[in-house]
Amino acid sequence: MKINDSLKSVANTGIEKTDSTLASASTAAQKAAEQNSAVATTSSTKSSQLRALEAAVSASPAFDAGKVEDIKSAIASGSFTVDAAKVADGLIASAVGLVKS
Repeated sequence: MKINDSLKSVANTGIEKTDSTLASASTAAQKAAEQNSAVATTSSTKSSQLRALEAAVSASPAFDAGKVEDIKSAIASGSFTVDAAKVADGLIASAVGLVKS
């Protein structure tokens, strides 16, 4: 009799573990679905922000044609001067940005 009783308790323990494992797997699946939903929402928000940014960039010109013409005429007339300090500051800022990243 003791042998049969111990087998029943072992069998019942296994079933209980299986039920709890299934419950854990179900909970994990629900959490994964919630996370996927959150990612999809974030992704759609970023997509709309990206579209708005792309529209703003495409609406603005790549360069100021008037300014380019002014610089060309200044160079042609010999009145264009280069500010060495401004160029040096730009190079240093660029180098610092590269080092930090």
